[in-house]
Amino acid sequence: MFLFLFLPGRKVLANMDIGPLPYMGLHTEQISEITENSAKIIWFTSHKATSQAVYGTDSIKNLLVNLDKNFGYTSISSQIDGDLTYHEINLINLKPETVYFIRALSYPSPKQWKKTNPILGQEMSFKTKKAAPKPILSENQPKTGHSTKKPAKKIVADGKGGLVLNTSFDDTLDDELSKNKATATDKIGGNQGILNSTDKNSGENNQEADTVKPEVYYFFGIVILAFGLYFLRRYQQKV
Repeated sequence: MFLFLFLPGRKVLANMDIGPLPYMGLHTEQISEITENSAKIIWFTSHKATSQAVYGTDSIKNLLVNLDKNFGYTSISSQIDGDLTYHEINLINLKPETVYFIRALSYPSPKQWKKTNPILGQEMSFKTKKAAPKPILSENQPKTGHSTKKPAKKIVADGKGGLVLNTSFDDTLDDELSKNKATATDKIGGNQGILNSTDKNSGENNQEADTVKPEVYYFFGIVILAFGLYFLRRYQQKV
């Protein structure tokens, strides 16, 4: 496997097994754990080094003309400063169903060699997976997540401080409406009874009035007759 070794003053394409120390080799790159928006790259170095990766959606073949910060790639991961020979970088926030190109990137440990240039591995590619479909809500399932279907039986309050068991809401509502209707009917019937009683009393009073009228007539007739007899007697006495 060939690696790019960026040495002070020159750029050398060399095999990892060629050259005396402090030349460092980078090998056994592998991409794993690919999802719709993430992936992992792992690799090894022949000496302790840092961990980093450059990646993007475009392939960069000629690194010698792309010596900017990302070596021509659109993105670069955070650097893990550790004295390690095993390295791994987790890439996140990737786009689903997208092809990415990536290279491992390591700097030799500054504890061993100071002011050394980085080493990049070979370019590899991978494609993120398809985004998982969104769950489809059923007709009886609103967006809030609560079902609109009424249970066959439930516990509901009877409005009197107790509980009615194994009674549906509709049945309880019908019972309450029936009670209210019966109460209203009773009230109407009671009022009708009062009206009937009033009419009856009124009729009795009318009957009593009709009964009293002849007696009044008799009384006035007797009074008139008495006055007539009185004046007749006085007249006879004078004659």
